[in-house]
Amino acid sequence: MSLLPYEAMLTCWRYWAVSAAEFQGRTPQLADAGTHYDWPAIRSWLPVAENDDSSIVLDFQPGPGGTVGQVLFPLDEVNRVVVASSLTDFLRRWLAALDRGDVRFDADYGYALPVDPSREYADVLRNDGEPDA
Repeated sequence: MSLLPYEAMLTCWRYWAVSAAEFQGRTPQLADAGTHYDWPAIRSWLPVAENDDSSIVLDFQPGPGGTVGQVLFPLDEVNRVVVASSLTDFLRRWLAALDRGDVRFDADYGYALPVDPSREYADVLRNDGEPDA
């Protein structure tokens, strides 16, 4: 996972704003217990980081069960899960995962990866900073 510089955030958001036009008039589908909407791109998402080729986003128009500013983590090209309630919470969780040794920098990939290959990055971040059982 890599944090994005401001210019990359803006470029990605502009692209999504144009792409989101094709979804105008469609009814969004709620995902993950109503916390957010399942769209490939949406104007109310601001990308703040990347994981592989997918963007980690702040969600400024969450579903009825979500929180404005929550962080959505990509599971694949379309599906995302909430991993933190805010950017501050996300960064706290990421640093805690680094501190616990759950993730490490991988020079071949150029960013941090879970140490245990059987664990998804989203699950490491949702751990809430508590040691694994």
